[in-house]
Parts: sequence; structure tokens; C-alpha cells
Amino acid sequence: MKTFFPVLNALLMFGLLATLSSCDSEQPVAVSAPQVIESAVITEVEVPGVSGASVFINNQKHEINIGIPTIGGPVRITPTYRLISPCVGCSVTASGPIELINDQPEVRTSVSVAVPGVGQLVNYAVKISPMGELGPLTIGALPAALTAESGMSTYLLLPIENNFDGSQTQIRFTNSVTGQQVTTYQTYPFYAQLDPKTLAPNQITVWISTSLLPGTYLIDVVKKNGRQVRVGQTLTLSKGLPVVYSSPYSYSPLIVGAPALNVTGTNLFADDNLELLVTTRSGRQYRLATQNHTAAGASMQVVLPADLEPGDYIGQLIRNRQSVASYTRLTVLKDQFQPAFVSLLQDDSRTKRPAYYSERKSTVVYVCAAVC
Repeated sequence: MKTFFPVLNALLMFGLLATLSSCDSEQPVAVSAPQVIESAVITEVEVPGVSGASVFINNQKHEINIGIPTIGGPVRITPTYRLISPCVGCSVTASGPIELINDQPEVRTSVSVAVPGVGQLVNYAVKISPMGELGPLTIGALPAALTAESGMSTYLLLPIENNFDGSQTQIRFTNSVTGQQVTTYQTYPFYAQLDPKTLAPNQITVWISTSLLPGTYLIDVVKKNGRQVRVGQTLTLSKGLPVVYSSPYSYSPLIVGAPALNVTGTNLFADDNLELLVTTRSGRQYRLATQNHTAAGASMQVVLPADLEPGDYIGQLIRNRQSVASYTRLTVLKDQFQPAFVSLLQDDSRTKRPAYYSERKSTVVYVCAAVC
């Protein structure tokens, strides 16, 4: 019995040591989250398609500064980011292609590094700005002719080199005969909205103001910092169709005996002999003359006859005795006390704010307003 207990104790001790040794060999030493995150650092950034880009990485502040040369700088870049090798399994998530809007002194975005098994992200702030000497502004190849119609909201596409310099871009139109000038600031990269196979990466849009009168215009690209270039071709703006503005949401009815109706629109020029043909629901028609056209063609008056009956009318423009696809509405009341719809609203349960009905969604807009 005395020799049994020492042997038993030895066996128990051996088993305990074997168990502990087995546990140590099966379970690796855990690495704390801070140690893993410290290895999730970005060590290299490349900007494909841009030669001479400058990159500065601050891994302590998690900041990346990218300088883009102004010489031939594109308007869209997609940087690539590389991590330090110990960050096994880490992944980088960045926003899509970055558009460098010419009116901005810098563009800010972000990139994040996902650490596997930790459930945390390391976020970097990325700043992209122009750098280097400013080369001369240069306009690239253009179509054989630059043409548009007056009064239409349209645009030109201008290929321009050396534009990304952090200075606001203005486009100045000058009438070659009258000297009238109109300046627009709406110049943005249009790359994402058109086929990238047919659009140069340095293309910008130039919106043509609806206030430009028909004629021939010189086009200048003027930067706020003084740099500028004249486009080698002129813009020929032909006269567009006359248009009368008509709101589908609200309008102001007239009273019988009113002498004239003020209307607004575009291309409402006196030399086009404009008339307004109004038709009642029963089919009766009145052909109304116009007067007092503004020089810019933005407004005019429609002369109302004394025998114009109360009712709802649909009006169509006539130019030089030819019908034009431009329509408006006209409601004439018998007196100021007659009820009439001037606007229709509905409650929006989501925003608790009134929302307008649309003509396409509801015919209630055309419910009798004058002979109820």
C-alpha cells in the first residue's frame, strides 16, 4: 500500500503535464487588435495614367495627400493603394473614380482598410490638389461647326488642357455684332454621364444661357486667376421655337373685361408675328394678337377681346401663321367672386408637407374653373 500512492501521484502528475502540453500546442498565442491594426498601413499609392503625381502618406494621422500636375491633368483618376506585407488578409475599400472638378481648389475623399478577425476599419483621409507649374490653357479638337438654338437649355463639350489649377472657370460669350456678353460658371466634368470611349478625359461642359439672343458668339474660357484662352471657333445661335411657360400646378385666372394677359417664355420676338389661338371646351376659338414683346424675347402681352366669354381655354402659339407646339392654359371668370381652382395640393404623409398634383397624375387640374 505504501508503494502504491507514490506511483499513483507520479501518474497523476504525468497526466497533468501532458494535458497542459497538449493545450499549449493546439491554441496559438492570441494577437491583440492594436498589434494587427498597426500592420494595416498603406505604404504605396499609384495614380494610373498620371505621370509625375506626388504622393505623401502620413500613417500616424491616417492622411494621404496626392498632387496632380496641372499640365494635361485629367478630370478622372482612380488611385491604387498597397498595404504593408504583414497585414495578411487585409482589404482596401476606396470610393469609385474621383472627378477633379475644375472649380475646386482640392478634392477630398477617403479610403479604408478592413482588418480580418478584428472587425475594425482603419480610415484614411485622402486629399487631391493641383501642383506644379501652370501651363497655357489649350482647347482641343472641336467639331466642324458649333451650333445651337436660342432659348433651349443645352450645352457644348469643350476639350481643354491644363485646366485643373484650383481656380474657378468662367465661360464668356460675346456677340460678335452687338458686343453683348453673358458669363456662365457652370463648367463641370461630364465624363461620367457620357460614353467614356467617345469622350476625352479632360472634357468639360459649357451650358449655353437661355438669355443669349440669336447671333454669332465668340467664346472665351476665363480663369479667376487670370489665365484664359479663346475658343478657335464661334458659336452660331439660330432662332429657336417660341415657347410660353405654363405651370401645371397653379395659375391665375382672368376676369371678363381684362385688357391683356402677360405671359413669359423664350423666343417671344415681335418680328415673328406671334398670335395665341385659344379654344374652349365646346370648340369655339379666338385668335389673339400679341404686343409689348421684350427685346430678349422673354415676355409679351396677349390682347384679350372684349367679347371673350368666361370659360376654360387651351392656348396654342402661332408664328408667322404657322402652328407651334407650345401650349398654355387660360381661365376667364365672369367676376371676381366666382370660385376657381388656382392650385391643387395633397398631404404628404411622409413629410407632413403639401405636395403638388401633376397634370399627368390627375385630371382634376382641368375641372371646370369658370362655369361651376
